[in-house]
Amino acid sequence: MTKYFIVILLLLLPRVGYPLVKVAFLEVKGPDGKNLELEAGAPFAHLAISYRGQWLHALPAHGVELVTEEQLEEIGSVAAVIEMEDQDEPATDFVNSILGSPYEMSFSWDSNRYYCSKLVGKILHLVPEPMNFNAPAWPEYFHKYNGLPGISPQAVFRQLVAKGYTPHSTPTYR
Repeated sequence: MTKYFIVILLLLLPRVGYPLVKVAFLEVKGPDGKNLELEAGAPFAHLAISYRGQWLHALPAHGVELVTEEQLEEIGSVAAVIEMEDQDEPATDFVNSILGSPYEMSFSWDSNRYYCSKLVGKILHLVPEPMNFNAPAWPEYFHKYNGLPGISPQAVFRQLVAKGYTPHSTPTYR
């Protein structure tokens, strides 16, 4: 009986000691020095999710990788962070299985490759949306992917806010 009481008590305890999961949303400068807009009016061009004191993300040149805070800030300026106390960090087995995976250049939602927002979206079980590659930042080549399911950094931000998470400015993300 005591054994069952302890198990129930442990299940009811608050999430003491669990890591706080964060998603960092970055503004990235284009070659002209202006913020890169992947969607018209959308400030975020990259994102990453926290994992064991580092940031998990995907870039075209590196694929899926873990980087330090300093390395993340070399990509762009962290403009907002959403903290999720009720979300577990990605499972170690999953992270190990995707590290080094190639970048998903065709932005397919169903492939086993990742782009930054697909990586975070899949981890957080977000819903794909029709993609839009009509912003000036996208060469015409990408227009053929318009309407296909996927998720952008701005859509990740929008979906997390709709779920009740509050974005914070950069001083609180450390």
